Amino acid sequence: MFDYATAFSRNLGLVSEEEQQKLRETRVAIAGVGGVGGAYALALARLGIGHFHIADLDVFELANMNRQFGATMSTLNREKTTVLMEMIKEINPTAEVQCFNTGFNAENADAFLSGVQVAVDGIDFFTIGPRRLYHKTAQRLGIPVLLAAPVGFGGTLHCFSPTGMCFDDYFAINDDMPKTEQIFMFGLGLTPRLLHRFYFSPAQLNLEAQTAPSLAPGIFFAAGLVAAEVVNLTLRRRPMKFVPHYLQFDPMARRLAVGKLWGGNRNPIQRLKKQWVFWQFPALKEQCKKK
Repeated sequence: MFDYATAFSRNLGLVSEEEQQKLRETRVAIAGVGGVGGAYALALARLGIGHFHIADLDVFELANMNRQFGATMSTLNREKTTVLMEMIKEINPTAEVQCFNTGFNAENADAFLSGVQVAVDGIDFFTIGPRRLYHKTAQRLGIPVLLAAPVGFGGTLHCFSPTGMCFDDYFAINDDMPKTEQIFMFGLGLTPRLLHRFYFSPAQLNLEAQTAPSLAPGIFFAAGLVAAEVVNLTLRRRPMKFVPHYLQFDPMARRLAVGKLWGGNRNPIQRLKKQWVFWQFPALKEQCKKK
């Protein structure tokens, strides 16, 4: 028989019994449960989070094997939400999981975030429209959003306050930009310090084909960042650092960067960085011009 207290008893000492109960009562929304999103879900399930809203419109494919927690030979061609719901319940049968199998969209935005204390952004890197909507909806509803991106062997963390700098302002994205340029600006703002630059070239990013390299170590690291911030938001262990604050760690480079990017992508350094990337990689510049 499953017993919640026994299952999560090893958390005690790092959290109190009262704090563990708060985690059990917390409702977290995760938009996208493929790569990082699936890792977020399982990390939070093992923390004892008791309520989940998960959204994804995709199924698992063979190309997901290198990094997506739900991808196995037995789950190929199965809905990602269904697989992750089963995995969460294998960890905690008492967990409440609501699945949104059509993904996060304008029709279900408010329902998906209803009653949620923390929203987590696990949306595919190239899916910029729903991501912008997710952040706008969460801010309107007064819900903080956590965004941890796997970058090379490490990851980055950005936390968005419902009363602070919004997603579009931080990344300097607007409706008049081509979708490819919006995606480029998103990537530019994720990594202000480019700790991965000695082994990762922007030439490896194809905005038109919507392909970019991604590794399991980065997924693991991003999941750890999100899980820790969910605990902090829930238990208030320390003051939150919202954007324009950022964190990036790269274990291959053995470097940590924690800072504040004043103005986000409108910062003069970010503007120079954009020009440098376009000068070094003219193919990316051309891709950003296409509607």
